[in-house]
Amino acid sequence: MTTRFEYPFKDNYATVDGVRLHYLDEGHGPVVWLMHGNTTWSYLYRKIITPLVKAGYRCFVPDLMGFGLSDKPEDESVYSLKRHVDQMTGLIDQVNWRWSLFLSFPPDLHNGMAAEFVAQSRQDFIREGVRFAGAEALENGSGDYRGGDG
Repeated sequence: MTTRFEYPFKDNYATVDGVRLHYLDEGHGPVVWLMHGNTTWSYLYRKIITPLVKAGYRCFVPDLMGFGLSDKPEDESVYSLKRHVDQMTGLIDQVNWRWSLFLSFPPDLHNGMAAEFVAQSRQDFIREGVRFAGAEALENGSGDYRGGDG
């Protein structure tokens, strides 16, 4: 377990489509899939993983190719929405889940669409979708956004 950057979670890796993808798999119980958006990574969720685990959930928090602790191919032509979707679908298959998950992600155009596509194509895994209002919801550690004075 590492404590870098207030990130005290066990790193896991899987190779999907020739790319080494990083993910966190913390806790036990119903799965909460925390999918980051463009320009962020699993670190975004560092303040809400522990409370979710304490509440009885299992947190699955992947880093997309090119983000966080996943491989970062230099050839820009390898990055596409379809490839991100295929890799997340492959990662879900590789960890061999056979139960419903909750899906949670920030409303980011690129990766939010990828998460929605995976959810639509893998309805056997997705029970409920939840969107956070933005990064502010994560910074207060509650997943709850209260803009301005709160």
